[in-house]
Amino acid sequence: TNIDLKTSSNTINNVYGGGKNADATTTNLTIEGVTATNIYGGSNLTGTINNSYINMNSGTITNIYGGNNQGGTTTTTNLTSNGGTTTSIYGGGNATSTATSNLTVNAGTITNAYAGGDDGKVDNTNFNILGGTIENAFGAGNNAGADTTNIQATQGKVTSLYGGANQSGDVTTSTINT
Repeated sequence: TNIDLKTSSNTINNVYGGGKNADATTTNLTIEGVTATNIYGGSNLTGTINNSYINMNSGTITNIYGGNNQGGTTTTTNLTSNGGTTTSIYGGGNATSTATSNLTVNAGTITNAYAGGDDGKVDNTNFNILGGTIENAFGAGNNAGADTTNIQATQGKVTSLYGGANQSGDVTTSTINT
């Protein structure tokens, strides 16, 4: 599945790289100049996504999730911020599990960046901060833990950096390199 979201004067409520209740081998989403509430690399209610790719280049997004919404699983997520403004960005899904998340921030303004999911566990997270401005950066998720979190923060501006989760969620091993 390939989705290119281009400049629009309308606000988009929800975008799914996968289907409502469907599997997909690979999903690719590119975001350029749109305003949206929720963007998911995976499916909505059920479905297995092997690989999801999201490139946030410009626009204003409330929530970006690398994985699925309310059910199913995503094996590997790959989410890259190259610009724009995002309130919350999640390497994992919303209320669903992910095996491995890869979150890279090259540029952009982000209030909360989670390498993990929102109420959904991610086994292993990889978070590369190479630029941009982030108020709060977490190696795990929001109300969601991870087995292993890896953070490489070499450039950019981060106000608060946490190896673990926000609010709740256990992390077995966390590594932060700055």
